[in-house]
Amino acid sequence: MTVAADVRPTWREILLEEPFRLFFPVGVLAALAGVAPWVLYFAGVQAQYSGYSHGMAQILGFEMAFAVGFLMTSVPRFLEVPGTRMWELVFGLALSIGIVLALTLRYTIVGQVLFLALTLHLSVFVLRRLRGRGDDPPPYFAFMPIGFLCGILGTGLMLWPLEGLPQLGELFVEQGIMLSFILAVGSHLGPRLIHGHRGFP
Repeated sequence: MTVAADVRPTWREILLEEPFRLFFPVGVLAALAGVAPWVLYFAGVQAQYSGYSHGMAQILGFEMAFAVGFLMTSVPRFLEVPGTRMWELVFGLALSIGIVLALTLRYTIVGQVLFLALTLHLSVFVLRRLRGRGDDPPPYFAFMPIGFLCGILGTGLMLWPLEGLPQLGELFVEQGIMLSFILAVGSHLGPRLIHGHRGFP
């Protein structure tokens, strides 16, 4: 009698099922890049620092890398659909790394354009899976499109600000995106992590 060998998933299969393994480290690097100017300033290495660049690095690089990694991992599981495709993973990762590099080198507009592309990429990623879903998403996921809209509209307003409302785009990006994603996912997972069962109204 032969015993079936223990078939372990390949690294490729693991990364496609769990993209957070790549995006979370990018988020950590983005956080370090965002904080570095403050450290260099207080160490006397550089004469000044930009609070605006710091904020952009933390939101567009650090927070978004974690959001993309988490959503690309969890959305297919919530909707009971196939996981991330290789081109989706590579393209999203390239955009995330590009954002960090652009903002670190103070190419703010380039970083914002790449962020807009990443937000659109993630939106399409979710929409494609929603169309072929095996299960309906939790009702709290209604907040997710609001997050995408905040990212797209906010980045557009940062690149082409409205007269009289110069900071509106920044507010959409800095506060609207993550708040919406947290409401969408946290409202669903929070009670289940605490209580350990389903069936909440």
